[in-house]
Amino acid sequence: MRFLLGLTEAGFYPGMLIYFTLWFAPRDRAIAAGTLLIAPQLALIFGSPLGGALMQLDGTGGLHGWQWMLLLEGIPTVLFGFFLYRFLLNGPRDAKWLTPDEKSAIIAHTAAGGAEEHSVWSAVKAVFSSGLLLTIAAIYFVTQLAIWGIVFFLPSIVESFGITHSAVIGAIAGIPAIGALIGVLAYPRLFRTYGHPILFVAVAVAVAVAVAVAVALASAGLAGYFGAHSGPVGTLAASAVLQLFAVGVGPVLWSTAMDTMHGRKSAAGLAMINSIGLLGGFFGPSIFGLVETSSGTATGAGVFLSYLFVAALVLTAVLSVLLRRSTTPPSQPAQPAVDYTPAASDL
Repeated sequence: MRFLLGLTEAGFYPGMLIYFTLWFAPRDRAIAAGTLLIAPQLALIFGSPLGGALMQLDGTGGLHGWQWMLLLEGIPTVLFGFFLYRFLLNGPRDAKWLTPDEKSAIIAHTAAGGAEEHSVWSAVKAVFSSGLLLTIAAIYFVTQLAIWGIVFFLPSIVESFGITHSAVIGAIAGIPAIGALIGVLAYPRLFRTYGHPILFVAVAVAVAVAVAVAVALASAGLAGYFGAHSGPVGTLAASAVLQLFAVGVGPVLWSTAMDTMHGRKSAAGLAMINSIGLLGGFFGPSIFGLVETSSGTATGAGVFLSYLFVAALVLTAVLSVLLRRSTTPPSQPAQPAVDYTPAASDL
């Protein structure tokens, strides 16, 4: 059932990103992707304590707590799917609340570069032979592996502080997601202002390397504020800073990828990047658990985290070379084709 859940969920995120290309100019897509990523961060912040509270229903009506959690969180999601099917538009052309001139302006914004005609097979073949897209996917894989390796173990880490109530554990474990929330809000807006995706990716990964090294030293009792005496505060702060940059850089990666593709190739490319990244989320918890078990201490996990982000930094250098070689490198967010600013009522 978990496999079937993943199978049906897999198309949602790349589908939303493709939908954004119909409505947002290239220069705005990082912000759009960051806005979408607000949802999973809020889900971690509020969903963790909610899940912990629902677990207290264990035994009610003859159901386990986890069964209540799946029912009460899953049923509204399914119902919302029907709502979206009824009310979400296929694109600007179907928007009755736009004038013809406004529709033309939005289409002109989003049509930069023109559409590429691909069959499904040729589109899939093209994205899997693109070194640029595969490198973006590899960076996304590494960051997802690192983030989910941490997030998965946060409840256990919080419990090790001596906290036993599941709702309280969930609430505290969700605190570092505030860093990720700040990242997806602020980082794309800075990118829109200054451009230069490689600079933004490199800075984010470099800071993640520094924090990971601090975590490794802290687990050995050797690192200042994040040392052995900082306890829960230092651990949660380090996780929040790490998520701020590692999650915040995601919209920049997505925007860079979207600017290089059109049509079916865009659908295939975004799905490929998302699938490879999700594999990082799948393997992360298992690999971190194996590393910690084999080393016998948390230090091994911290060192492994450092290695992951160093690998991401190397991949960023490769991405820089590939972007320079590209015939249409998205070195800066593209300017809109038509100078149209929507009214406040449109927003």
